[in-house]
Amino acid sequence: MEKILVFELILTAIPIGNIGRGFEEFSSLSRFISMDEAREIALAKLIERADTTLFSISHQDRLYDIDRDSCVGYIFHLKPSGYIIVSSSLLLPPIVAYSWKVNYPMNLSNPFSSFVSLDLSLQLRHVKEFPDDTVAKRLENWDTLWKQKTTSAFFQQWPPEGNTKTGGWIEATWHQNSPYNDFCPVDPSTGKRSVAGCPAIAMAQIFNYYQSINHIRFSDKDDYYHNYLNKFWIDDDHEKYNFPSFPELNNYIEEIEEHFRQYRSLTDEDAAALTFACGVAAKQVYSPEVSGTFGVDQAYDAYIRFNCSTAKLYTESSDEMFDAIIDDIKHARPVHLAVVNPSWTAGHNLIIDGYNTNGFFHLNFGWVEHMMLGISFHWIYPLISLL
Repeated sequence: MEKILVFELILTAIPIGNIGRGFEEFSSLSRFISMDEAREIALAKLIERADTTLFSISHQDRLYDIDRDSCVGYIFHLKPSGYIIVSSSLLLPPIVAYSWKVNYPMNLSNPFSSFVSLDLSLQLRHVKEFPDDTVAKRLENWDTLWKQKTTSAFFQQWPPEGNTKTGGWIEATWHQNSPYNDFCPVDPSTGKRSVAGCPAIAMAQIFNYYQSINHIRFSDKDDYYHNYLNKFWIDDDHEKYNFPSFPELNNYIEEIEEHFRQYRSLTDEDAAALTFACGVAAKQVYSPEVSGTFGVDQAYDAYIRFNCSTAKLYTESSDEMFDAIIDDIKHARPVHLAVVNPSWTAGHNLIIDGYNTNGFFHLNFGWVEHMMLGISFHWIYPLISLL
């Protein structure tokens, strides 16, 4: 298997830069824009990057901060599908995120929605700390869109526009419910099966993309104590909690490897086995409401357990990290990303599987609300830790 890069993005306050004359001059200008002005920016983005004969703005909403007190952006919903988010402040990037394929998840419980709202809220709290070069670059980006200047001649995207059905390298649309959680432990008190867990889903989609699991096999050395809600041993208590024992899981793994060798798509049973194997390697905890890990280092350890010897964990933003991400994406190597809130009480694992020269990354959130909505594929501008 080729290199899999694993890293962590921490949503914390932005780095403090030198505040010079440039910021003082800019702060005297109007810092916030109206809905109508934001609509002009959204239309300019449509002209720049999409076919306006196929897409149009259907309606708009305000995006509020985490306290629901003030507007941090404007959401322009597109028809037949998609959205564009425009910042409410000229001190922020003009376009925060967009998609031509999926609609914006207005439910604040959706991790993407809360992720964007939290980040813009934090940025607005720290606008006086922006370095001069950041302010200048953002002003230039606003000016380009105001004047509807085209950047198409210099624009590149990986994967190229239209080459994949999702917009990113990974075309699988796996989520945390059936069939992907079909081998996860059952809660005996309710009879409900646990959800798959976002770390396992992100990992499983990456292994499925590479069509390899590096000959992993599980043994008693992989046993671990599940010390969350229900207390039990994986795999010793497999009968009571209705999940595969390690010998059974190894049999499924052999079938997965055979299907990979034959270039066959995985069956639902294969996908469930691969997802559970990733969860076991990451020592996930399970419940019908939420499953996952307590730190991104568990996902890193799981990649090492899958014999991904060149995997690398980043815990802080750096030029080296972003150079590595961009290089991986340009060479069709998806990246595992973990995001957490500032208090480290909640988080989500997802996949970066696209990049373009406007500085946007393509994210696969692997999320389904109420088992009815599609996977969330978004192009998003680097947020706080990407500054």
